[in-house]
Amino acid sequence: DLKPRARDRPAFTPGIGWGASAGASLKWLLDAGVGTLVRTAGDLSAMSQAAVAALGLELLSDAPSDSVTAVRTPGDMDSGAVIKGLKKEFGASIANGQDALKGKIFRLAHLGNYDYIDTMGLIAALEVVLAEAGLKFESGAGLKAAQAEYLKRKG
Repeated sequence: DLKPRARDRPAFTPGIGWGASAGASLKWLLDAGVGTLVRTAGDLSAMSQAAVAALGLELLSDAPSDSVTAVRTPGDMDSGAVIKGLKKEFGASIANGQDALKGKIFRLAHLGNYDYIDTMGLIAALEVVLAEAGLKFESGAGLKAAQAEYLKRKG
């Protein structure tokens, strides 16, 4: 024996968690300020691009965006192995390429709740994984380049 639904009640359980999450995200965005977030994304992108160059890697684009740095893996190195290595050894998540670029590039994100320490740590971890995969470079070169870029942009 089912009773009819009350007039002011939804017919389903509302997504309260989604609403609370959206509210918290919006508060974070407004507290930080859009200009600060845009500037931070540009800094993180420049730091990542400097690290990529110092490691002898190649960017996918000649005109990279501030939102993501897409990096070609050298030779026959599978980007999936780099991604899995970062996840397994350091708990770090980066994205693979899609469609024809899957296995050929990896992507470092710069939007959202990423900051300078996240990028520095990711670059240091990336160096370890790339060295273990056989890439030859001076240890610390990417991190040093990212730090130099940070100091340049800070000043």
